Amino acid sequence: MTRLDTVQIGGVKARNVSAVIAPGLDGDVLLGMSFLGRMDVRLFQGKMTITQLEE
Repeated sequence: MTRLDTVQIGGVKARNVSAVIAPGLDGDVLLGMSFLGRMDVRLFQGKMTITQLEE
């Protein structure tokens, strides 16, 4: 377990995000609810959008 100062994907940024380092994923990256729970995540016609909510 660790805590990341910032996680940024494009123009979407979150600070102070809980994280787990999992070496067995062989290069795959997962976004968890510690990041996504702060965002508006929508899936429509096969396209996912992530929009930053007001803090």
